[in-house]
Amino acid sequence: LAGRRVVPPRLPRVPSADTVVIVGEAPGETEERQATPFVGDSGIELHAGTDAVGLAWSGLHLTNTILCRPPNNKLDVYLRGLNGPSPVTCCAPRLERELRPYRKIITVGATSLQALTGTRSTITAVRGSAMELDGKKLLPTIHPAFVLRQPRWRRWFRFDLARALRWFAGNLDWAPPKIHRQPSPEQLRVFLARPSKVWAWDLETEWRGALDARIYCCGIGTADGSRVAMVHLLSIDGQTLLYKRSDLGEIHRILAEFWQSPTWVKLGQNSIAFDAATVRARWAP
Repeated sequence: LAGRRVVPPRLPRVPSADTVVIVGEAPGETEERQATPFVGDSGIELHAGTDAVGLAWSGLHLTNTILCRPPNNKLDVYLRGLNGPSPVTCCAPRLERELRPYRKIITVGATSLQALTGTRSTITAVRGSAMELDGKKLLPTIHPAFVLRQPRWRRWFRFDLARALRWFAGNLDWAPPKIHRQPSPEQLRVFLARPSKVWAWDLETEWRGALDARIYCCGIGTADGSRVAMVHLLSIDGQTLLYKRSDLGEIHRILAEFWQSPTWVKLGQNSIAFDAATVRARWAP
């Protein structure tokens, strides 16, 4: 790409370590003509997305993995090294220097993510994933050009942008719950005796009518997501009981008390449909 017009990064009004950097792939025809990144159709889509999540356009550092537009926008040809060294490799030292002062990065498209992380994963497989990179926080998403071709992805593109802001603010911290697998009747009573304003629940059943479907497993979790009880009643073979018969009756009584109690607020994915009918047929008539 030697000799082609360079499209320099667009700097924020007041750059700082907290500035959010958006790294694209390469300039398009409009960007090359105006010598400014993200001013074409993709830039308009990106601008609309950042506005939608409250990310001020004026405060962004906008750049691309490579700063020159490949002829006819045939970036894939150059990435395969068919016309000499990959421009991504050639531009890598510049990109590393450019990003060095910053610690909050959003990559759009596969090329920028691969250039920064070395991953070979597809962008749709890893988009929205919170990543750490040499002390920086990075979140990849799809390219706005893809959104223009597939408008149904607009919602997820903006979801990723909003998620990036939460990640940068430190609001994506999540710890896996403590799982109580196959609790005894006494352990299940102790679990349900702990305070929780709301209990989440779900069933795994065989594919039959709600009133006669056998229940394989019942999961109950606390509102804060810190604790979950997994009550496995029936093996996947549909025959083997996973509790001793001496305990099974007491487990059923505890679950019946749980669903019949008006003091326990319960929230489930199918709380007014299939699972609700199944529960009523078993434990809460």
